[in-house]
Amino acid sequence: MITRSRAVAFALAVLCLLTTCRRDQKLARQASVTLKERVESSQRPDFARNDERGDQIWRDVRRFYRSHAYAPAWIDGRRPGAEASQLISAVHAAREEGLDPEDYDLKALDLLRTEKSRNPFKKDALLPDQVAEADLRLTYMFMKYATHLLWGRVDPSEVDPHWFGQPRQVDLVELLARALDSGEVAEALRSVLPRHPQYLALKRELARYRDMAARDASAADRVAQIELNLERWRWLPEELGDRHILVNVPTFQLQAIEQGKATLAMRVVAGKADETPTPIFSDEMTEVVFSPYWNVPTSILRKETIPAILRDPGYLDRNELEVVQDGKGVPASSVDWSDPDLRVQVRQRPGAKNSLGLVKFVFPNKFDVYLHDTPAHSLFAQMERDFSHGCVRVEKPVELAQWVLRDQPEWTPPKIEAAMHAGREQHVALKRRIPVYIVYATAWVDEAGRLTFADDLYGHDTRQRALLGLDRPQSTRVAQGS
Repeated sequence: MITRSRAVAFALAVLCLLTTCRRDQKLARQASVTLKERVESSQRPDFARNDERGDQIWRDVRRFYRSHAYAPAWIDGRRPGAEASQLISAVHAAREEGLDPEDYDLKALDLLRTEKSRNPFKKDALLPDQVAEADLRLTYMFMKYATHLLWGRVDPSEVDPHWFGQPRQVDLVELLARALDSGEVAEALRSVLPRHPQYLALKRELARYRDMAARDASAADRVAQIELNLERWRWLPEELGDRHILVNVPTFQLQAIEQGKATLAMRVVAGKADETPTPIFSDEMTEVVFSPYWNVPTSILRKETIPAILRDPGYLDRNELEVVQDGKGVPASSVDWSDPDLRVQVRQRPGAKNSLGLVKFVFPNKFDVYLHDTPAHSLFAQMERDFSHGCVRVEKPVELAQWVLRDQPEWTPPKIEAAMHAGREQHVALKRRIPVYIVYATAWVDEAGRLTFADDLYGHDTRQRALLGLDRPQSTRVAQGS
């Protein structure tokens, strides 16, 4: 039987609870009004202005609050919930991903810990405008950190206009909503981390080199270089494909990868650093062309081929070149090579002298870049192999053709060899397209787990460092990590 005093105490507790609940509801409504004013203001808050991806991040912040009626997301009553602590802890660990926690407005944490309300009943509670301020900062912190983990701090095209990433498709507004509903904010942020083996390996090396830098300042430059390369893996899709080809320009290497393991590797020749650098992009291989013609690009025709013809009338015949006009072959003697408005095509016939060698691998793209064989095999013995006009010459064309056509059993090794030497162009469509990724990794962990630093061949490291405020001088020669 409940005594009178217990009943009174229970009633007072219920009254207090209801009063607190009404007070918290009023606070939430007041905070929502302030949040709406801040979110819909024509000017972003100061903390949301200094970021390369700020426009995109602020759009997501606005979209989140609009879809949630501007209600506070992180503040439970007058205090931050556990989700806020998860977010702040995750941001404090940003260094593990090659990012700086100080970039993510940890003033939100200071606000939550030090601001005191003048409310006489709850000395450690936040006022409505403080709730709105803290909530907005925390949402921006989540969006900014998640954006950087997902897509990097800058767009690759800002590093070089011929660098094209493949952004992963994640709706961060939906991600945050699910994280808050489930209480799994830390897990939501982990879900947008790259899973590439190179990324994971570079993270381990980053920790090792940071330990080295703590003892020897000369290692700090390598720390920054690893951070740049971690950033670049964020510019690639989440899944590269069960079978794909990876060409790393700075190390002049190609790997054919299956289930995360390199099953074929070879040296390559890439574009000239000071004239025709190979663009950094990805696409899908659609066909193999045996005994290909080489259609001389207009730029090469104007700069190299026509001047050579004018100097030496026998240049065309000696190099197995023929002239095509309006789709038909025409005698070279009928062409006025000095005409600045000349409209002809020059192509090189299939054969041993052909600049593409005996086979090319096509993945259609706006740069007209592809992989191909070469008659100049001596170039593969050079350490620095930037000699091409932008395409990628491969060291082992026969082995690559066999790997690419492995799923088409009619293309046996003898048949591939015969097609390569037939002297007649033959196109073979792939039954299954193969992704090709041309990347720019100056910090690379090989199959044996060894970290290699490569030269900044095209100056991309230098430009990216400047964009990210990491423009300290770096060593220029290739070095091997221990």
